[in-house]
Amino acid sequence: MKYFSMIAIIVALLGAAYYLDQKEKVVDLSPNREKGEKIFKIELDDLREIHLPNTKLKNNKGEWLVTDLLYPVDKKVLGELINRLNNIHVLKEINVSDKVIDDFFKYQNHYIKLLSFEDKIEVRLGDVSQVTGHFYMQIYKNRKQGLYLCHDTTFFQGFYRTEEEANMQRYLGFKNLVLLKPTDLIERKIFKKIELDRLTEVSFESNSLESFSLNLLENTSKPNTPKNIQKMNFKKAIAFHKDSLLFDDFMELKNQVLDKKISSVQFKLDDGSLIEYELFGELDKKAGYYVSRSNDPMIYTFNPKTIGFFISQLSDFWIKRLDLPKTEFTGDDTFMLSLSANDKAWYEFEVYDLKEFKVRSKSKDVKASLEIQNYDQLFSIIFGQNNYKFATKLEVLKDKDLKSFITKSGTYIKIFGRKLYVNKLNNIVYLLDLDKKLVFTYVKGITDDISFSPNQFFQLVSK
Repeated sequence: MKYFSMIAIIVALLGAAYYLDQKEKVVDLSPNREKGEKIFKIELDDLREIHLPNTKLKNNKGEWLVTDLLYPVDKKVLGELINRLNNIHVLKEINVSDKVIDDFFKYQNHYIKLLSFEDKIEVRLGDVSQVTGHFYMQIYKNRKQGLYLCHDTTFFQGFYRTEEEANMQRYLGFKNLVLLKPTDLIERKIFKKIELDRLTEVSFESNSLESFSLNLLENTSKPNTPKNIQKMNFKKAIAFHKDSLLFDDFMELKNQVLDKKISSVQFKLDDGSLIEYELFGELDKKAGYYVSRSNDPMIYTFNPKTIGFFISQLSDFWIKRLDLPKTEFTGDDTFMLSLSANDKAWYEFEVYDLKEFKVRSKSKDVKASLEIQNYDQLFSIIFGQNNYKFATKLEVLKDKDLKSFITKSGTYIKIFGRKLYVNKLNNIVYLLDLDKKLVFTYVKGITDDISFSPNQFFQLVSK
C-alpha cells in the first residue's frame, strides 16, 4: 500500500470546514430543480451506504466503514464530501435527448450512489468548463433523471485570481474527494478505539530506555517525578497523543514475521483489562517501524517522525520550561533584575519597556548594552518564547556537574526571586535554575551569533 499523503494534500488545498452535525433531514431529491436551488440536503445519519467510483462506504450502526477494508472512515474526509454535495447549486437545467446526453460526460464520468433507508439516488459527475469552472451533473431517482449545469459554492480559502479560477479549484477538489481510494478514506488514528474516560494507567517499556508508568487518576508516575519538576497533566497529554498519532499504512499480518522489538506501550482500563501496542524494527527482515496491537490482525506502519510516542521517556511528560512566579504586567509596568559575571559582584538593572525589553542600569559602575537583541535572547529563554518555548531536555542538576556548566562565557541572573545561570557551550544553550537545581537544555535554532557572556548585557564604566 502507499502512504496516505493524499488526504493531507486535499484537506490543506481546500481549506474547508467540516460539517458533520447537520440537522436537516434528507429531503426530496427529484431532478426537477429551479435555478439557484441546492440539489442535496443530506444528513449522514439518514444514509446507509455511499458508493464512490473506487470504493463503498457503509453506515454500521452510526460508524461509517470502508467496506473494502472493514475499517473506520476518516470523519473529516467523509464530512467534507457530504459538505461538498450539500453546497452544489443548480445554474441551469439541460433538456436534451438520451442520444446526446453522453456528450456532457466525454472527459469526466464519475458515478456516486447514495442509499438512504428509503431511497436510492445516483449522481453522475461530468465535464467542467475550463472558462467558468461550472460542471454538469446528472441525477437519477425513481426512474427519473435530470441533467444540470451546476456550481459548487463551498467556502474556498486557497489562492485564486478570479472567481472562475476559484470555481475550477472547487470542482477539482470535489472530484478528488469522489475519486479517493479505500486507503485514502480510512481513519488513521492508531489509538482511536481507546476510550479515554476508561483509562487508568499507561505503561512504557523500551529495550534501550528506562521503563515507566503514568497513573492517570492520581497524576503520579513510577519512578516518581522529582519534586522540583513540574509535571504535565498526564491525562491531557495522553489525550493529545490519542488524537494526533497517525499511522502511515496498514496490512494484515498473515505469515509475516515481526522482529527486532523496540518498545511497547500498555493501556490499562478501569476494568483491569489491558491493550498493548508493540513497536518492531523489522517485518520479514525489511527495516521499518511496525506496530502491532493486541487482538488485532493488522500491522500498522509508521515513519521516523511519528514513532516518538512509542519511545517516550518520563521526562517527555514534564513541563520543560522555567517555572517563574506568575506575574501580570500592564503597558506601564517595569521590573528589576540583577546580573553578575562571577556570582560575587552583582549589578541591578531596570526593564522599563516591556514591549521591546529595553533595559537601563541602576548602578553607576556599569552601563546596559544598547544592543536590544542581546536582551531579546536572554528574556526569550527566561520567559519561554521563540526558539526557547520548551527545552529539548530537562534534568535535575547534580552538585558534581555544576562546574562543567560554569565558564566565563555565561551570566548569572536574579529575577523575580529566582537565581539563574545561562551559558552557551558547543552550540548548545544551558539554563540553570540554581534554586530548584534544574538544567534546561536547548539545541534547536541555536546560531553561531548567539552569546550569553556578561559583556553582551553590560559593560563596566571607566572611572
